Amino acid sequence: MRALRMLVVANLAVAAICGCPAGAQCPAVGADTGCGAVITVTDTGASVSLTGQGPYDGNDDTLIGVVNQGSQPVKSLGVRSGLAVFTFDGDGIDTFGIPGNSKDDTGYGGPNAYFTNISADATSGVVNFIVPIAAKGGTAFFSLENAITAATACSSIINNSLTCTISGASSGGNTSTACPGQGPDIDATFVPNPSTGLTVQQAAQYCGFVDFDWVQKITHKADPSIFYARNLGGAFDPTVNGRVNLTSARVPWSDPPQGGGYDYEPAPDFSYPFYYDVATELPGQETDAFTLKFHDAPSDWCLPGGPSANTPDCNNTVQPPGSYTGFTTHLAGVNADGTATDLGIGFTWTSNHNGKTGGIATLKSSQPADPGSGTGGSTVTSVTQITDYQYSGISVTTINGKPACAANSLCLDSGRFVVGATWANQFNGTSGTALPIPSTDSTGFFYFTSPSNFELIVKILNINGAIKVFYGELTDLNFTIKVTDTKNGAVKTYQNTPGDCGAIDENAFTPAAPRKAHRKGSCTPGNGTLCLLNRRFAISSTWTNQFNNTSGQGSPLNLSDQSGLFSFTDPTDVELVMKPVDFGDRTAFFWAALSDFEYDIIVTDTVGGTTKTYHNPAGNYCGGLDNNAFPP
Repeated sequence: MRALRMLVVANLAVAAICGCPAGAQCPAVGADTGCGAVITVTDTGASVSLTGQGPYDGNDDTLIGVVNQGSQPVKSLGVRSGLAVFTFDGDGIDTFGIPGNSKDDTGYGGPNAYFTNISADATSGVVNFIVPIAAKGGTAFFSLENAITAATACSSIINNSLTCTISGASSGGNTSTACPGQGPDIDATFVPNPSTGLTVQQAAQYCGFVDFDWVQKITHKADPSIFYARNLGGAFDPTVNGRVNLTSARVPWSDPPQGGGYDYEPAPDFSYPFYYDVATELPGQETDAFTLKFHDAPSDWCLPGGPSANTPDCNNTVQPPGSYTGFTTHLAGVNADGTATDLGIGFTWTSNHNGKTGGIATLKSSQPADPGSGTGGSTVTSVTQITDYQYSGISVTTINGKPACAANSLCLDSGRFVVGATWANQFNGTSGTALPIPSTDSTGFFYFTSPSNFELIVKILNINGAIKVFYGELTDLNFTIKVTDTKNGAVKTYQNTPGDCGAIDENAFTPAAPRKAHRKGSCTPGNGTLCLLNRRFAISSTWTNQFNNTSGQGSPLNLSDQSGLFSFTDPTDVELVMKPVDFGDRTAFFWAALSDFEYDIIVTDTVGGTTKTYHNPAGNYCGGLDNNAFPP
């Protein structure tokens, strides 16, 4: 069955096959006359192409070439895959007669490459080059595990895979034919391209993920707001101690927000950055092996006619007539490290339902709206069926240690903003991914079908502390521009404007806060002392085993300049993990416990001269947070 599936997917990969000579970067190895995959590096990022060559060992190993078309030498590449490509099992290219090197103990690096920073699941790592790959045409090669060449462009699997409907007891104003129906409830279904025969999880693997989920953002909110983020540990807003009222000033935010979700839920919701918690909620949405579902039925009691309008819950007032909440819901890939990749496939929609869902006002909801409760409903404003995400078995995450720009994207403002676009021709039904033409660090262009025919121009500027997005149109075709802020994951989307004249988003993103150097302290490591944040904080611990009355001093180990751990009796047995975090207006101290012993954590600020002790009584099993432990 696996062989059949590989054959089907490989047949779909014809469009992804590279037009360059197969042997341009690689020697003949085993069954291959050249590279199985080619990484092309430019000044704007890196792309991966398949050549049509199979595994060089005839089974599951891939020969990979690199071409550096950029203006700087390439010293290292960060590589990620949905496959365990770094599980080296002894049949690398060195065993096929290719010379190795002294820094590579895997046999897969050839004469010039070796591997570091391999993840625990072997899906990501760094490929280092002893002699950097020369700029403007330099080449190199190495090998990885697994049949990467059996992969296909992810878009062939997930494009045009979404269906959605609206339903419920009350009537809304939805007029979308793409998501038919009326009412407050909105439902969607993702099914991978049936011609591949792939399940949802198999499709995720071929797209470089461990699974699929959804991401949802609140893009518009009327005031007053009845909703609050829990903001545990200051995760949603570190400047606020406690819950945060989600007013229009907080748009956009992830639904549910980081830091435990909404406070109307009986227990914290830690599904961020996803809509469904990957461990506890997502399995229930994969109703069969081939289907992933989504549901929501928001209700806002501060809308006109809502149960809390003009009450203290709504600040004794009511939202203006015509108010609504805006949403963007997209399919997302679940990365091996728990982060999300927004795939852009999904829909934008609004809700003006003022009734009850599960008896309460709610944003994220697994329940349908209460029958006969309230008025209003959900309205779909746009549907996107085409992704701009590109993946062909592996992807390049970093170049010389810096984030690489994704394929088919512009990277602006020194790589902070990643801009992609899709288009749909409403006159003949064709659609696709817009292709970038970089210009400057602030500006770039996109074309749809011909590189000589510019269709869109995008510019991002920081003007007097506001990040502004400008875009212009040289087309009357439908399009969607997606801008992602890599600093915090915020995403904005833009579409055709009336008159096809483009637009300006005057306050698109929050300016990046200037980095403040940590003040150097005088902490001396050793003798039971952990030194963190540029040696500013000296941390030690003592413990008592209440079961046998033994006691002692904790043994420290630095994990980074910001984080460290203590063991008590066995250096391999982690007992406490901790970190100070400088938020600019204060320094917080976090600690997590893997012990129910009695212990003390002693933290001294060697710059300010103050000391704090955090005591854990015997039998207690819980870490903690001191949100205002020390000055910034």
